[in-house]
Amino acid sequence: MFDKIPLLMFQWKIPRTPKNKKLFSDFSFSFPKDAMSATDASFSDFALDGTQHFIHLRPISDYTREHFLYLQSFVYLESKSAYFTRRQNYFSFLIQYTYEGSGILEYENKTYLLTPGTGFLIDCRKPHYYHTESTNWTHSDIHFNGISADYFCQLWEKNGDISFSIPKAEFQNALENILYHYTNFSIERDFLVSNRLESLLLLLFHKRNESTMSSDKVIPENIRYLIKYMESNYAKPLTLDSLSAFAGISKFHLSREFKKYTGQSPNEFLIDLRLANAKFLLSDTNLPCYKIGELSGISDFNNFVRLFKKDTNMTPAQYRKQNALQ
Repeated sequence: MFDKIPLLMFQWKIPRTPKNKKLFSDFSFSFPKDAMSATDASFSDFALDGTQHFIHLRPISDYTREHFLYLQSFVYLESKSAYFTRRQNYFSFLIQYTYEGSGILEYENKTYLLTPGTGFLIDCRKPHYYHTESTNWTHSDIHFNGISADYFCQLWEKNGDISFSIPKAEFQNALENILYHYTNFSIERDFLVSNRLESLLLLLFHKRNESTMSSDKVIPENIRYLIKYMESNYAKPLTLDSLSAFAGISKFHLSREFKKYTGQSPNEFLIDLRLANAKFLLSDTNLPCYKIGELSGISDFNNFVRLFKKDTNMTPAQYRKQNALQ
């Protein structure tokens, strides 16, 4: 593993704890540099025990922080029995994966057994505690942050389970793809790292959904076809009556089923489709605002302005001025 990734190594011959804070001043791999200046372990209680392999960190530009997902640190740990980390208020998100041995995670009033092929994704601002479960625990820690990191984590935690299971080869391939682009300079490096981080997150979502999929989570065929129909016909005067007739179920049943699988009512979903089209036309054409409302399926101009402002905090004209292509 990590044959193409230049990793530095440090071995703790005896366990090190926060009492030895000065020993950690040069080891920023343990603490993401932008995690509220946590390099002195002021937000952590921990004991390092075993061997750590880590990447040399690159500076993170303000532009990258604002526009991309970005890697804060990576470490591959061959931990012995004394290893643990307990912390909170740590502005970072953590993907951890177990290769050998076992560990324990305590998070959000739940306890997780971490065994080979399993991992977790957590928000490190929340209190958490993980440690070696027996005599050894080999695992990797990926600390990341960025524009959509909080959204991904909230979505991940929505069902109350932050764990995942994935074959080592699949996880390792995605991980090393991130690290390869991070450790090899190119003009597109920040974009590539962000893209690969997002790919890893989507892979974890897919694997978890694949393993937990049950009949009540499979979108019924009539709802799937209805969504396609709405995406193609949003500019038409669609009503709940016409949508329920298309789906072949009652209005009440449609509203309940639609929200169950999409998180929105049919009307909310339809409004989002119409506003998305309006935003595109405002940015890409010189058509009058009232005409754009009509072409997007909202013929009442006052209603169009009201819905648009509720969604963007701007009128259509203000949105065009800020986003129009030159």
